[in-house]
Amino acid sequence: MEVAGYRGDPELGRCRDLGEAAKDDPACRQAWARARAHFFGEARP
Repeated sequence: MEVAGYRGDPELGRCRDLGEAAKDDPACRQAWARARAHFFGEARP
């Protein structure tokens, strides 16, 4: 399910749908790292 608020990153929507299980999902951890880097203007992890 793609969520418009995630600006084209459906992985973030998938992680949201996983709920608490997302904290142990490696793909979610990577997606969150990319989102943080983008938000804070850091270099890509």
